[in-house]
Amino acid sequence: MPARLQQPLAWTLIALTTAFWVWFGTASAISENLGVINLVLHLFLPGGAFLVIACIAWRWRRLGAMLLIVAGFAIAVAYPLTTARRFPISTIVLVILTMAASPLAAGVLLLEEKRRVA
Repeated sequence: MPARLQQPLAWTLIALTTAFWVWFGTASAISENLGVINLVLHLFLPGGAFLVIACIAWRWRRLGAMLLIVAGFAIAVAYPLTTARRFPISTIVLVILTMAASPLAAGVLLLEEKRRVA
């Protein structure tokens, strides 16, 4: 991949992932109507977590890239282990593709971009 495309692609993945999960958390909290604590948890996990990591990556690329990779890897491993009996495999694969693959790819792209600059 051309070096000039790596950073824009990484930030596009970060922005889309963060926006999706903030929207999804908000929609879930509103539809479940389970109170303020539920609303706050849905807003900040995972959308808020991705937003914080994106801000860190904006300021400190290497640290943010590593956090994206760790978050993506943790989700890819932990989600199937914790939900295998509750959700069908199609749901698990969808969550891994939307929640784990994007931050993993963005983190790798940011690291690769940083490595080429150095």
